[in-house]
Amino acid sequence: MRSARISPDEYRAFAAQCSRWAARAKREEHRTRMLQMANHWMQTAQELERARTYPPFLPETPLASRSS
Repeated sequence: MRSARISPDEYRAFAAQCSRWAARAKREEHRTRMLQMANHWMQTAQELERARTYPPFLPETPLASRSS
């Protein structure tokens, strides 16, 4: 059974496919839309990688509550 999660590489593959479709588009509006979609998939891949690279933000504990 396949996982529901999509990897950054899969998002990049989606972007590549959109770019290929853009290159073959006959109408400028289709080309523009495909390039927008390719950009979206690339951004999504980068965001996913950043989210996996860095730990979630945890607010600092105020100094007053750190007393031991």
